[in-house]
Amino acid sequence: KSGLFHLVGGGITSPDSLLSQGECFIRNSLVAQVWYEKNLPGAVVENFWIPDDFGHDSQLPATLEAMGLKGAAFERIPGGEFQQPPANPLNGAPSAATQLINDGIDFFWYADDGSKIMGHYLIKGYCQVSADLGGNPGIQEDIANNLPSSPTPYIFVPAGCDFNPPVPNLVQSM
Repeated sequence: KSGLFHLVGGGITSPDSLLSQGECFIRNSLVAQVWYEKNLPGAVVENFWIPDDFGHDSQLPATLEAMGLKGAAFERIPGGEFQQPPANPLNGAPSAATQLINDGIDFFWYADDGSKIMGHYLIKGYCQVSADLGGNPGIQEDIANNLPSSPTPYIFVPAGCDFNPPVPNLVQSM
């Protein structure tokens, strides 16, 4: 209710915008929306979660905007820290990841038809806040890691990771 907590939706699985048919991509998200409506009445999901795609459809903003979404967070792009091996342009230009780190990790992502969403590059990955052995999240360090490239007054720090339980004491550590 404070405006500081936002749900970021994806689908019932990690959605892929390149390999699956468009209808499959949209149905994946619609199933998640039905779940939100049933289990979290009144919750509004405005942002899409696509951290683990190994490529992104350049026209994805058209689809997401048509679905009523305003933004998307992603991790895997050429030159990213967690790409193996990192993909850098052959002409010596900076990688997409380097450009975002230098210019700001939040940007407007436009499709050819003029549709746009707010894009957010997960500079330190999507498994950031985790519990130390004492059960205390290391959120302050993660905030510090994200701050230099955050061009807005907001810093997005994802909490948790694949196949992990919720982070204990997360709210108390803020």
